[in-house]
Amino acid sequence: MVMVNPMHVKKELDDNLPTKNDAKDAMVIAKLVKDGRFSHPRLLHKVEAEWQVGSTFRETLVQERAAVQNRIIRW
Repeated sequence: MVMVNPMHVKKELDDNLPTKNDAKDAMVIAKLVKDGRFSHPRLLHKVEAEWQVGSTFRETLVQERAAVQNRIIRW
């Protein structure tokens, strides 16, 4: 599997027109892959995947706690 960074898919690379269409996106992605400007996704193993899920859950809890603290302060 190959991944192209969406930030690198600029529509104005070839003709400097701000038009948006799927054919133009496909052409830009094909050129990026042809030039070798892509990355292979890193597949997480069991423990790493659990760490990522835990980290995401912790971040959600921190944000919710801050929201609750702000509500208490407003009351």
